Amino acid sequence: MALTAVKSAAIALFGALAIVLGLVPIGVPFPLLPRVSWDAIGIPATLATLLYGLDVGVPVQLLACIGILIRGNWIGSLFKGVAELSTIIPLHYLVKGLSRDKRLKKTWTTIALAFTAPALVRATVMAFMNYYVLPPLIGLPEEVAKLLITPLYAFNLTMALINIGVAYAVYLSVEKFWRMWE
Repeated sequence: MALTAVKSAAIALFGALAIVLGLVPIGVPFPLLPRVSWDAIGIPATLATLLYGLDVGVPVQLLACIGILIRGNWIGSLFKGVAELSTIIPLHYLVKGLSRDKRLKKTWTTIALAFTAPALVRATVMAFMNYYVLPPLIGLPEEVAKLLITPLYAFNLTMALINIGVAYAVYLSVEKFWRMWE
C-alpha cells in the first residue's frame, strides 16, 4: 500500500471534488424525512476506492468531511464520515475478493452482493450511531430516536446504493483508460 505519485494525485483530484461537494449543500430531500437529503458527497471516495483501494478512498472521504466541517457542521461531518467509511471499507474487500477469486465470476449475483452487503453494513452502523450517539449530542429524546431508526435505515441503505451504483457506472466507463496512467 505504497503511496505513489499517481495515488497522491488521485487523492488530490478526488479530494478536491469531495471538498467542493461538501461545501455546496446540494441534495434531494429524502421523502420519509425531508430534513435529510441524498447527496453526491460520497461518490468521489467510492470511485477512488474502486479505482485505487482504501489507501486513496479513505483520505478522499476524510477530505469530504473537512468540506462539511468548514460549513460548521461537525456532527454532520462526523456522521457522514462514519457512514461513507462503513460503505467503502466493505465494498473494497468484497470487490477485491471478487477480482482475486478466480472461481467467482463477475455475474449479476456477485455484483449485487458487492452492492448490497456494504449498503447493509452502512445502514446498520448508522442505525447504531443514530440511536446511541446522536441523541446525546443534540438532546434528542429516546422515543424520537426510536421512531427515526426505520426511516434513517432506509435512507442510509438507499444512499449507499446510489453512491455505489453511480461510482460503479463511472468505474466501468473509465477503468481501462484510468489504469494506463499507473
